[in-house]
Amino acid sequence: MAQNNQKYNENEYFIGFDLCTDYSLISYWDYIKNKPLAINPTGGYGSEQIPTVILYNSNIDEWLVGEEALLDDEQEGIYRITNLVEVIGTGAVYNICGKEYAPEEILAIFFNKIFVNLKKINPNSYMKAIMISTEKVDTTTVKVITKALQSNDIAKENIHIQSHLESGIQYFISEEMPQKKAGIFEMSQNGLRYYQISVKNSSTVWQIKVDEVDYSEFIKASMVYEIVKEYILELYKKAANKESITIEEEKEIENVYYKNKQFIFSKISQNQKANIFFNGLYPPIKIEVEPEVLYKYLSDLDSRFEGIIAELLNNNLLPAVFLVGSGFEVPWASNSLKLLCKGRRVFQGQNLFSYGACYCVSSNYGICKKTEKIITGKGILSQDYGLLINNANEEKFVPVITAGTPWYSANNSIFVILDDINDINVIAKGNAVKEQIVCSIHLSNLPKRPNKTTKVRININFISEKEAKVEITDVGLGSIFPGTLRKWEQKFNY
Repeated sequence: MAQNNQKYNENEYFIGFDLCTDYSLISYWDYIKNKPLAINPTGGYGSEQIPTVILYNSNIDEWLVGEEALLDDEQEGIYRITNLVEVIGTGAVYNICGKEYAPEEILAIFFNKIFVNLKKINPNSYMKAIMISTEKVDTTTVKVITKALQSNDIAKENIHIQSHLESGIQYFISEEMPQKKAGIFEMSQNGLRYYQISVKNSSTVWQIKVDEVDYSEFIKASMVYEIVKEYILELYKKAANKESITIEEEKEIENVYYKNKQFIFSKISQNQKANIFFNGLYPPIKIEVEPEVLYKYLSDLDSRFEGIIAELLNNNLLPAVFLVGSGFEVPWASNSLKLLCKGRRVFQGQNLFSYGACYCVSSNYGICKKTEKIITGKGILSQDYGLLINNANEEKFVPVITAGTPWYSANNSIFVILDDINDINVIAKGNAVKEQIVCSIHLSNLPKRPNKTTKVRININFISEKEAKVEITDVGLGSIFPGTLRKWEQKFNY
């Protein structure tokens, strides 16, 4: 991807941050190699994956994140949070040592510890902008992540958030891959999703069609974890010569397993045995996790995935497929992957969304080439939403939300000066349908001012796949005609 000729500051970091339930990944724009590069600022195991875990040790009054947060044994005064991403949308409050923390406060600490480590790599660096890529994007997620990053002194205008799908699309077109069509299987704890991306490119704009299928009902990464855990429990009982184990033993085995999960998966993926030591139990026991035996336990999932591939890709001339997500860390899908590899290239790795996010934020600031694209598909807006503005006696449509935007990212504002009107009409405009009014709001009790001295902010925000909200705020016009901040709201379906 060609770099623009504009001058750049090598100490400015443009960050792509893939925030996932299990692991997070970070990439930054490398000015010399002219592309995103992965980095683990926490410095653990040499791996690029950072466990999305945060721990508070009240005994030493210290917060730990990533792999460090998995090292401390369970003891009095230790508070470990492993479901940080999941509770972002719940508003759940953490009570730690008598102090309550909102999700954005815990997330702010998680970000801060990582950014501090990032600073150690280059003391002169500072973050110019960041793109967070996450599986689920809605108004609550955006609000919580934005607050957490603002607490780390990142200006709101330099904070960007998008979905894994958007990052995947950006990666696909930024890498200028020769394939015109590709599939992405994303397998997280929440489930398995498939995205098929079809591309038509020209010298000016990329036309991208996205098809999405959700298989979360049939297979998810949490199933892999549970099956591996059950296998380890069986190995422990066999090594201890026990038919059953106590609740305390089971809890200790689970703790050891989750702390060593990344190590186990890394060894198994290299077709090597993984040794696990249970030193916290008496007598201390060592077990060996053997790849061949483990795959037998996972054979049912392999068969399920094979069935999905056969159904989905039968007679589908798809040249490339990407496998991403924590569910594919262990190579359990041996038979299904043989089927998947027939006649197509298969790429497996975890950096796709992080790299896509980094490409996107870097292009937004002119560091690399910005690609204009039109996206269509499920959950993607097919129309522009905006206003008809009268300028020099000529009526002109001004979009506030543009077609090709995923509904969950559709949130934008425009300021207008009223010209002897008290009604605002929101217009939908698209190629397939005729221009139409979708929402009309009467500004009741608007303060009386001379004509063209009332300015309002009009915000359009999509709150679900089929519903949007228009909010109009009276902001006035300078100190002579101050605004009342009175609001008018109305929802509309589309």
